[in-house]
Amino acid sequence: QAGARLDMRQVYLTIGGGWGQLLAGRELSLFQRENILNDMTLFGTGASGGGIGAAGTTLGRSGFGYVYPSFNAQMTYSTPAARPYQLSVGIFDPDRIMGDFSPDGAAPTALPRIEAEATWHATMSGVRLRAWGGGMYQRAEQQVRARGVNGGLRVDAGGVGIVASGYLARGVGSTYALSTNLGFDAVASPRRSYVYIAQL
Repeated sequence: QAGARLDMRQVYLTIGGGWGQLLAGRELSLFQRENILNDMTLFGTGASGGGIGAAGTTLGRSGFGYVYPSFNAQMTYSTPAARPYQLSVGIFDPDRIMGDFSPDGAAPTALPRIEAEATWHATMSGVRLRAWGGGMYQRAEQQVRARGVNGGLRVDAGGVGIVASGYLARGVGSTYALSTNLGFDAVASPRRSYVYIAQL
């Protein structure tokens, strides 16, 4: 990760068939994955970075409208991708919940994080629709919890596209999910986030 000479964000294997797919390794997390991948400004320089409390990505609206889901070690099952709907559920290597104000080592993350995502897409009279929703939950000691739900809708008709997405969370933080500050205001007091973005 930080300072690494090799890009190790995506290192995984998959097995699959008519029953779906199982992925094991490091890949983009599920929580807010669709939020960031459907951001119209993703491939441009955004507004975040080192100026909001911690160094971070400047891609798209990361930190303003959604948090960067990051690439994490996981084991994720997904239903077959050929259908108009898909469900993915995974267990993830937990992150230390930063900003929890606990002494070092007082908030271990022994249990894996759980994340899930559901997507649906269709084309009706030339209008392409995509909807999604998801969530995550991670527990640590000292009554520290991080959890959130997210969702969104994308509509493309001719040369016009509309995207609206958002999330509700507690203890997730800013910019990078779970790994930047602003997650907690005091011990066992996770900060709440109500965030949305709309693009035309």
